Amino acid sequence: MSPPRLSRTGGQGRSAAPVRLVHLGLGNFFRAHQCWYTEHAPDAGDWGIAAFTGRGSSPLVDDLNEQEGLYTLVSRTGAGDRFEVLSSLSRAHAAADQEAWLRYFEAPDLAA
Repeated sequence: MSPPRLSRTGGQGRSAAPVRLVHLGLGNFFRAHQCWYTEHAPDAGDWGIAAFTGRGSSPLVDDLNEQEGLYTLVSRTGAGDRFEVLSSLSRAHAAADQEAWLRYFEAPDLAA
């Protein structure tokens, strides 16, 4: 049995925001910090992130895109674990997807 998948269309997370940020690196630190802060910004619905792996391809790209960019962040404290679905990642790409990289940087909505 495969684990349950998150889905924006299934009611988890908010709608995907337009990509206004591009990030190189799709690791845990990025997803636990930059995505969390973007998620909690007052205008979070206006700020979507497209992230690229640092090298090669990764099963993480496929997993994130299957879940429409959604994932669960687990925060551990002495008081227990807290689970939060983050929606700020709009799209994940492999490092070699140069066409997507260029397309984002040509888009007028990308933040400068």
